Formats: sequence, structure tokens, C-alpha cells
Amino acid sequence: MYKVCFLLLSLVFFTNIIAQHTLPSIKATSSKVDVKIDQAYVYKGEWILEPDKKPDILTIDNKWPYDTKKVTFITDIDSVSIVVQPGHTYDFIIMLNERIPCYIQIATVPNPIFLAKKSVILILAGFVLFFCILYWNRSRLQNRLLLWCGYAVAVLFWLMTIISGQLHGNYNHSKNVISELGAIGTKSELFTSCFLLVLTILGILFSVGFYGMSKRLKQSVVPSVLSFIMPFTMVWAG
Repeated sequence: MYKVCFLLLSLVFFTNIIAQHTLPSIKATSSKVDVKIDQAYVYKGEWILEPDKKPDILTIDNKWPYDTKKVTFITDIDSVSIVVQPGHTYDFIIMLNERIPCYIQIATVPNPIFLAKKSVILILAGFVLFFCILYWNRSRLQNRLLLWCGYAVAVLFWLMTIISGQLHGNYNHSKNVISELGAIGTKSELFTSCFLLVLTILGILFSVGFYGMSKRLKQSVVPSVLSFIMPFTMVWAG
């Protein structure tokens, strides 16, 4: 039993030693480090090495889609540059005073799904198909039934807000703005964006019914035409 325990401890020890040697490593004599993303400084002597954190994580939020970024850590005597991609982690070590290993990890948030080119093309194709189906079946559409979609939009919007707030995990309905529910990198981003697309379709159906009923009752169609602004605002937000 003692031999087995000794063997396991030895294995863990040697694994850590091998990991230290395989990870990229730079040197430092000061705990203050500069950090650049591409050519812009995000920390100018403000990143402090903390050996107790294993690892100390630098998270790169993806406000806009990108393919690669170059992240550079600059110590007082050395530097390292790592080309990062969305949705990956990159580890390296900064040896402080040649004896204290500081484990650093660069973590990048995945690119927003709905800002990717393939997703945008797919969504646009879906809406083109949707409008074609509406046009082909325009004679069968029941305006009164379509108008009920307006109620559905209101009810489902509040339902989306409640569920997204729970998914977000750090959202206060009385203090935070609704746009935070779809913010890039949040846990509620995907759900909120998908739900907004559903609300867009229901909003378009309502506006179509509103337009048809206005013509049928010989009322001005201007309000019904203007009502199309709301679903297109939702799809843009999504």
C-alpha cells in the first residue's frame, strides 16, 4: 500500500515538473507586468504577478468577431507573445526571481454565434424563405388570427426576460437594462438572441394581419406599415 501511494505521489510530482518544462516560460524580477493586445496596452504595469493563483487568468472578451489576436506579456527583463483565437485557452509560466513560478492563462470568449458569417447567411436565408411562404399563401391568411400574434409577442417578451434573467445569473430586473441579457459572453446571450428571432417572426405576422385588416376595414394603412419597425428592431437586437 505504501509503495502504491509513493508511486502515485512520484507520478504527480514528475508530471508537474514535466508540465513546467513543456509550457512556455519567461523571466521576471519585478511582480509588475505590462500586457498588450495587438498594439494596445490593456495593463501598463498594472498586472501584478500572484503565484498563489494557479492559474492567474486574463480573459479576453470578444466585443466583435475576430480570427486572431496577439497577446503580449512584458516583464522588466523578458516578454512573450501568443497568437490567440476565440474560444481557446493558452498557458505559460513567468518565473519570478528565477525560483517562483507564476502560472498564467489567457482565456478567450467564443465569438458571438449570431455575428458569424455562416449564421448571418443562414438567418437571412431563413427570413427570405419565410417571406416567400407568406407571399405564396397571402390569400389564405386570416387577419384576425394574425392579430393574436401581437398578444403573443407581449407575453413571450416578458417570459423571455424572466428566463434570460435566471440564465444570466447576475441580473436584477429592477436595476439592469434588458440589453444586458443579450450581451456578448453572458450565459443568457444565446437564449435571448434566439428568442428575439422568434419574437421577430411573430411581430411580422402581427404587422401583416394589421395591414390586411386595415385595408379590409378601409382604414389608413400608415400605422400598420410603421408597425413593421418593431420586429425589424428585434431582429437587429438579436
